[in-house]
Amino acid sequence: MFNKINRRQFLQTSIFATAGFGISSVRASASNWENKVEAIVIGSGFGGAVASLRLATAGIETIVLERGRRWEITDAGDTFCTYEKPDGRSSWLSPIAVASNNVPIDIYTGVLDIKLGDGVNVLRGAGVGGSSLVYNAVSYQPTKENFYKVFPHSINYDELNSTYYPRVRSILKPSPIPDDILHTKYYLAARTFFEQAAKANLKASKLDINVDWNIVRQEINGQKVASAIVGEVLYGMNSGAKNSLDRNYLSMAEATGNAKILPLHVVTEIEEVIPKGFR
Repeated sequence: MFNKINRRQFLQTSIFATAGFGISSVRASASNWENKVEAIVIGSGFGGAVASLRLATAGIETIVLERGRRWEITDAGDTFCTYEKPDGRSSWLSPIAVASNNVPIDIYTGVLDIKLGDGVNVLRGAGVGGSSLVYNAVSYQPTKENFYKVFPHSINYDELNSTYYPRVRSILKPSPIPDDILHTKYYLAARTFFEQAAKANLKASKLDINVDWNIVRQEINGQKVASAIVGEVLYGMNSGAKNSLDRNYLSMAEATGNAKILPLHVVTEIEEVIPKGFR
């Protein structure tokens, strides 16, 4: 059915950015829909990626609408721009690079967006994989005590601990930095942190990080473009070391044949459609 879907007819209001350069407003009347899909997931970040995999695995035909581009890691190691040379790939429809001292850039559907709030500004990803493309890849499970300082007791932490946290770990495969990598020149700051913590009689431990350490080793050996070892995080890792969602949850969803991801679709409105005869 996917090859018959008219993308203009998924939502009642959407914006489609053609090749990342131009944006046109598209409005489709629900009464004129020619095709139907069982489920639509808006966004391909952590929530959307998990939802799309669960739906697709259950045999439910699913469309994932993502405002950003699909960022394929290239052998040349030039998928993303760098901090030193930011360009349009850095920022979502912005004339300045949001994480590089506001350097002027061409407006483009870049990978990082900033949401200005009331005293708090939030950086967020734009692309297939959402914020997993631009986060630090730290995967930390809170203790039960800390969990309930934020979330209500109606959420069962014990069930999360026994079922859902392990399920996520089985897919993302986070792990702490190996000692051979930690003791290279690239991680002097981390070693110094541990040393200073010990001198202050503070307990310090390694956090699980959602990266492929073998690729980091390739960076160290010069076989991959330096990314993780030089702190290239917010604009994406050109080496492919970061296990972003497009490389696990989303690719697994697509592999079922029941999920299709449509990049460069911005959802601006959702409406309830009441069939004729039910009004």
